[in-house]
Amino acid sequence: MADLLSQEDPPDPVEVIRRQALTLATELISTADRETLQVLVPLLARLGTDDHPAELLLVLHE
Repeated sequence: MADLLSQEDPPDPVEVIRRQALTLATELISTADRETLQVLVPLLARLGTDDHPAELLLVLHE
């Protein structure tokens, strides 16, 4: 039974999610047209700040 269990520590969930986010963002940015980038850049800027969380929810809802 011990042979079936991994002896390694599981990967950090935050790092796994961060790699997934980076992969998705890279794919999106490399294939995005002008309109998509015009929406994406302000959204990313807002995600990077805590100044207007309610405003961000409105943008995400649109």
